[in-house]
Amino acid sequence: MLKLLLSSMLFTTGPGVKIIGNRVLSHSTILNTISKNLQDADSLIAQKILGLYLTRGFPFARVKIVRSTDTVLVIIDEGPLARISGVRIEPDRAGGVKDILPDLRGKVFTPELIKTVEQRINSTGYLVFDHIGFLKAGGGIVLLISVKEIGPQALFGAAVTGNAGGISGYLKMKFLSIRGRPVNIQFDYSRITVLRGSLRFDLVYPFFHGLNTSIYTFYGSEIQGEESHRRAGGGMIFHVKGISIRQGFQRQDGVAFGETGLKIRRGHLKLLSSIVYRSKRYRVTYRMGITRGRLGAELFLFTRSDSTFQVEKLGGVEFFRGYRYGSIEATRGWGLKLDFHFTGQTFLFFDCGDVEGSFLRSAGLGLNFKNGKVIYGLRPGVPVFDGILTVALKIGF
Repeated sequence: MLKLLLSSMLFTTGPGVKIIGNRVLSHSTILNTISKNLQDADSLIAQKILGLYLTRGFPFARVKIVRSTDTVLVIIDEGPLARISGVRIEPDRAGGVKDILPDLRGKVFTPELIKTVEQRINSTGYLVFDHIGFLKAGGGIVLLISVKEIGPQALFGAAVTGNAGGISGYLKMKFLSIRGRPVNIQFDYSRITVLRGSLRFDLVYPFFHGLNTSIYTFYGSEIQGEESHRRAGGGMIFHVKGISIRQGFQRQDGVAFGETGLKIRRGHLKLLSSIVYRSKRYRVTYRMGITRGRLGAELFLFTRSDSTFQVEKLGGVEFFRGYRYGSIEATRGWGLKLDFHFTGQTFLFFDCGDVEGSFLRSAGLGLNFKNGKVIYGLRPGVPVFDGILTVALKIGF
């Protein structure tokens, strides 16, 4: 035991390793990085040391390794501290993504900075961060940020749901980029019955001037026979370490309300909450979902204080998939859905919930495919061939 302890103490001091030229990094930091890799090629050891300097703003560092019988000599030329003088996006057609990045000019290259760049690029929905390089430019560096396109910049979606007793559904158009600049523009039209439908327009302008703040606005109109109800509003979204906090206002049929929202996505967990309020009137929604392996679960809670607020429209696509889209209109209640994916595309589902004092259930089978899904759901007491069929499509362009 004593012999093992002595050997460990000698090893931690780096026997046989001599380092010269380092000022920014301590001997112990470098030794801890290379001590387990002394048997590797000199080029690999040098790359590990250069990685340490790169993350501290020294991309021009140079490392030379000289070996003798019982000594490894590490010669370091740290070079100057480099600050970012410019940014270039590759490929050029994605150059508009620079508009959502923080102002990098004059800042030191650090892991935290690059993490922020990666998160913002990945938030676009059609681009992902690939890798980063740099070019020497005077006393600074030009960052070369490479991105990959993972999806189209515009999407068209549609769903039809129903049976012989009637159909309902929606049409959606979404634009994730305008002239290369990431945005989120969406047009929605839904039809519940011949006399009932809605229109909605949403715009989110993400990371305004590269700040941690986005701007949003919306307009909606719901038609009920000869009556129509309108909503409009907007506000700001604050992004803090992967959490989005929304604060704004809206007008519903001429009455003004405040609104606050929260959005969290961490690994397998998703949390969305929203409250619209004015004096003693309010409307609250809360959604929490988790996906783990083949099991997916999501809980939806909603309530409102009076008839000023719109109802929740459930059925068909998400919650209560054994009912026609929008056929469940409720002011308060809850819904729970469970999905069990027993193959990559096919899943079984079970939905249940208490809506306005009525306990609703449905179960069925779903199929995901590249551009949409097909769902067939049944309610208790409904014949097998009289269930609800939903066909949803999503086409990119």
